[in-house]
Amino acid sequence: PIFDSKAEKAAKKVGNGLPAGPGAASGKIYFSAEDSVKAAAKGQNVILVRQATSPEDLRGMIAADGILTTEGGASSHAALVARQMGKVCVCGAHGMTIDYSKKTLSGNGVTLKEGDELSLNGFVGNVYKGGIKSSPSQVIQGLIENKEGTYELTPRAIRKIGNGALQELFKRMSADTLGKHALEKTGAGHERDFDTKPYEYGDRFNLHIEKTLRNAVARTGGGTPVRLHPDDFEIERTEQLVRSSTVLMLDVSMSMAMRDNFLPAKKVTMALHSLISSQYPRDFLGMVSFSEVAREFNAATLPELSWDYVYGTNMQHSFQIARKMLAKQAGTKQIIMITDGEPTAHITPSGQPYFNYPPSQETVDLTLAEVAKCTREDIRINTFVLDVTHYLQNFVEQISRMNGGRAFFTTNENLGDYVLMDFVDHKRSLVRGR
Repeated sequence: PIFDSKAEKAAKKVGNGLPAGPGAASGKIYFSAEDSVKAAAKGQNVILVRQATSPEDLRGMIAADGILTTEGGASSHAALVARQMGKVCVCGAHGMTIDYSKKTLSGNGVTLKEGDELSLNGFVGNVYKGGIKSSPSQVIQGLIENKEGTYELTPRAIRKIGNGALQELFKRMSADTLGKHALEKTGAGHERDFDTKPYEYGDRFNLHIEKTLRNAVARTGGGTPVRLHPDDFEIERTEQLVRSSTVLMLDVSMSMAMRDNFLPAKKVTMALHSLISSQYPRDFLGMVSFSEVAREFNAATLPELSWDYVYGTNMQHSFQIARKMLAKQAGTKQIIMITDGEPTAHITPSGQPYFNYPPSQETVDLTLAEVAKCTREDIRINTFVLDVTHYLQNFVEQISRMNGGRAFFTTNENLGDYVLMDFVDHKRSLVRGR
């Protein structure tokens, strides 16, 4: 939502900080996570106010409508977590002071007590005394819908977000980079190419009448009736259809967020989904998130996907799920894995996750066993590694040697270039190889 412009202009501004989470929120001030959770449970709108947040404040941050801190910046805990949660947040309001003992917040000559109303404009970082009337943003009207009291993104919104991510990641690249399947081999297929070729034994007899008659006239010199000879036959070319099935495995462990890798990786996931659905609609794209455990997710839940506040990078479980998904699909099969962590978790025979750091040999062995199964089932694994360590590099290179896939060691700044360009190049190589 956004604030009503007239109401915001009339409100008393008591502070300003870094706009760390866009949106507008009004609610009652609470200074602790525990009190925020209790107030939210009673149906109150809550603004959690802290000097700085820490992992212990997470429950209160989840319950709050908005978060205000008087310390910190763009890489602070509050800013990072608020962005992942989609919370309205203003960080580093240095002109404001908090007295925890008195439970007061002061700024611009105004002192507010716990339970008083406060409003945050997360677009510009302004803090106001009292509540301010808000309304849905014109930008998102028609992109969200209310289902039984829960706001959800519409299919139009999902397409719009994915297309936006795709356009942003490809803005530095030439338009033809995203071309259709650039086929070098033609023959029996399903899609008309609006080109012709002389008929050869074994071709489908999709006769091009105009070209065939023109060949006959050229051969005989004209006159009627036109007598056809098999050498005159000209048939329509058709494009071969090349289908591939891909599962993208996205690391959502806590390290991805703490190192600012999660948002770029999520953006790449959304762009890849948009690319496949628009350019290669016959292809299959499955998506799996993994941290302590792995979970399948789909396009409808992708925009809301966040990182997990748990320890563990369970590649073994993720490979298991991806392999089962691809078993139901046709065409060339591949897994794209985006991660910044070592394999530190696996699923035990009892079905429970096991975590250990540094990675236990059992976790490594079970993960590589899944890689071996993927290899036997002709599933290629391409790995995109962020913030590589020596151990992680060695492990990923071991996967590549076993599986025949490739490893890319990149950064969150050029991850999109690597993933999407490699996917398109892979499609083209499939076609050239047929």
